[in-house]
Amino acid sequence: MIMPLILFMKRVVKVNRTQYFIQEKGAMVIRANGKCEVCGKQLPAGGGDFSHKLGNKKRNEIKYGWLFLDNRANASLTCPQALGCKCNSKVDIGNKEGVIAEHVKSVYAQMGGLE
Repeated sequence: MIMPLILFMKRVVKVNRTQYFIQEKGAMVIRANGKCEVCGKQLPAGGGDFSHKLGNKKRNEIKYGWLFLDNRANASLTCPQALGCKCNSKVDIGNKEGVIAEHVKSVYAQMGGLE
């Protein structure tokens, strides 16, 4: 599904969410050197779970947009939950307003200075 034109990094682009997600996850596998970013264990060939720091919930998607939520600065690569690992839940920053505000500011800075 092609999304409408979106202002991203101070330019207008057409973005496909699935392709964007795959690109971000690939960059995260390289960043993490194929290991869980929480416990350090080697990840399976599929690359592990894309664990959002600020949850991928409908209210967050409306407030911040999916480009923000699926950005590698808002996620960590963790052990797959299917293997019974709890690393995914350790990544979540919760719902404390101050923590969220700092995280949002940090992610936007890494996305190219959106404010």
